Amino acid sequence: MKRLLFVPVLLILAFSSALYGQSDEMGNTSKSLNMGSAKELVKNFDGMIELTIDGQSESYSKTRAEVVMKEFFKENPASSFKYIHQGGAGQGGLKYAIGKYSSSSNSYRVLIRFKEKDGKTFIYNMSFTKE
Repeated sequence: MKRLLFVPVLLILAFSSALYGQSDEMGNTSKSLNMGSAKELVKNFDGMIELTIDGQSESYSKTRAEVVMKEFFKENPASSFKYIHQGGAGQGGLKYAIGKYSSSSNSYRVLIRFKEKDGKTFIYNMSFTKE
């Protein structure tokens, strides 16, 4: 009887671990945005990233994107960030997330686009639109 209960528990644990691994990059991104940490956020960026802040879009190297995000967080210190919706395009390992970033004075809708590259998931596009 104990063996019969043990097998389903192992399957549930294995399945839970697989699900957690899929959302690692989204979890790390959420934590970074909640902390307002450009240093942590860029760990999830691809080598080049397109950032859009208040309608101004620019492609940056990972290093330059960190400077831009530091400036953004300095002007808009983080109060909170939470995901509103997450999804995937299926083919090619593309995923996206929509969230809300709040500071003491402003609120932004955030669109984050992820892609798989060499078995890892990176942010290749991020957009902050003031609400």
